[in-house]
Amino acid sequence: LRGMLLWQMQESRAHVFFLMTTNKKALLPPELIREGRIDRTLTFNGLLKGEAQQFALTILNSFMEKPPKEVRTSVMARVAAMYDGADYVSHASITAAVQAVVKAALIKTQSKEA
Repeated sequence: LRGMLLWQMQESRAHVFFLMTTNKKALLPPELIREGRIDRTLTFNGLLKGEAQQFALTILNSFMEKPPKEVRTSVMARVAAMYDGADYVSHASITAAVQAVVKAALIKTQSKEA
């Protein structure tokens, strides 16, 4: 598969748009990302704290239609704690944190009902 991709990138005369994403660029084979092979790159460093809080609320609202105040407060506290010593935090990390808070809240609710 790698050989086919490299051939397409280098030898094919067709107009092809490749979109590649990675979380670990250092692990990519050097022949894939050598000079002249990729026209443009975009780097996403993650979200600043204010952006992360809005993103977390969007994710929370996708998990729960009307999240209780304590769940919302817990999500905001968890996101804020992620920025201790960090300027940026990834979308994936924020999503995982929101998911963990929602899961804990659902488990707590289920245990109260039992």
